[in-house]
Amino acid sequence: VGSEMCIRDRNKYGTDDPRTVDAERRLIFPLYTNGELGESNAIAERLISYTNAMAPSGKKGNFLMEIAEYKTRLGEYRDSANFAEQALAQWQQAGVAGLAASVSARMSVALAMRQYGDYAGAIESYEEMITLQRRAYGDDAYIVGVSESNLALLLHEVGRHEEAEKLFRSALSAWEKVIGKNHRDVLIVRSNLAALLNHVDRYDEAEEILLDVNAIASQVLGPDNEELAFYIEELAMVHQNQEKAAEAEAGIRKALAIREKTIGIDHPVTARNIANLGRHLMVTGELDAAEGYLRQSLEIRQRIMEPSDIDIAESKASLGLLLLRLGRLDEAETNLATAL
Repeated sequence: VGSEMCIRDRNKYGTDDPRTVDAERRLIFPLYTNGELGESNAIAERLISYTNAMAPSGKKGNFLMEIAEYKTRLGEYRDSANFAEQALAQWQQAGVAGLAASVSARMSVALAMRQYGDYAGAIESYEEMITLQRRAYGDDAYIVGVSESNLALLLHEVGRHEEAEKLFRSALSAWEKVIGKNHRDVLIVRSNLAALLNHVDRYDEAEEILLDVNAIASQVLGPDNEELAFYIEELAMVHQNQEKAAEAEAGIRKALAIREKTIGIDHPVTARNIANLGRHLMVTGELDAAEGYLRQSLEIRQRIMEPSDIDIAESKASLGLLLLRLGRLDEAETNLATAL
């Protein structure tokens, strides 16, 4: 019905009439959701042409932000960042760049830049956004902690670990006051901080955090919860680095038992958990048992994933290395060759 009304308005008023444009732009996302990309892309291109011809105004900024959001849906992140920056410039020029609009634009730019690899630009946008939020809401506001945590993840990704740690701890300091130590968001950020500490070889600090996170999560979430399984396996990875083999194996098996109950055996996360158990047993020298788990993980991945999926290649590579250690060279060569 909406498409028919747009065609009617287009025929009656013309493509560039504001009434036609307003009717069409409301259909872009519904058409995209329904898989009608040809029509949604055509409307988006008409909206871009119309918007480019508009005089500077807040409304022009609104249209540019809608285009930015659509480009994000399409995975065209460079275009998305460009349109979001244009939207912010329009709002500023029109004197309507309030806090919500500015933060929204900066968030869109940061997310888009991160997706296409402009990490420096993404970091700058996050920093500008955090400055705006702190000025408006104060240092301890929940939303400031969200932005700090997101920026910390990005800084960790690019190797700026000290800055990332500082931001994780700042977010936690605020959140523990505002929403409490037992809140799920706090547990997630504490887990992310532990992952950073594990990455930079501060294993004892990571272990201390994750032991507490696991104790709280088991009370808050219950014993059979996928989120708890994640924390258990994170702690097991730290125990591996500490060469606490028995604790690490117990954690991996406990996480696996939870996942078999909650998300089932034919799930990518369960398959990864099984592969981790197989690789752990390789390290501890239990090669026959390791082979069984690595084969099981590969079989699950082959059932539920496309043949070209990187996880299947990873499973074949791990199995191939194990078979080399077992002296089964022909089988090892087959798996390693098909993993490439």
